[in-house]
Amino acid sequence: MKEPNHIVYYCRSLKHTGKPIMVLNVNSKKLRSTNRVTFNNVDIRMVFNNSTGKAKRSGATTVLQIFRNKRKKYKEPSWEYYGCNQ
Repeated sequence: MKEPNHIVYYCRSLKHTGKPIMVLNVNSKKLRSTNRVTFNNVDIRMVFNNSTGKAKRSGATTVLQIFRNKRKKYKEPSWEYYGCNQ
């Protein structure tokens, strides 16, 4: 099974910050918190109890895995409009 490019999960302990959605770039290991994120031209996978690493330690049992769609042009998500930590 191929590795995802991004992993997205909800972190309840960050709910009070207004940015509880965590987005992990698997290749660079950068983790960002946001209130929304949009991906275009991607394939996704979600399986119950598939969390690992920091997502699992944060209490997430299930994460959304984002894969680059090889058939279409892929763009990294744009962060400047989403209030993300950089």
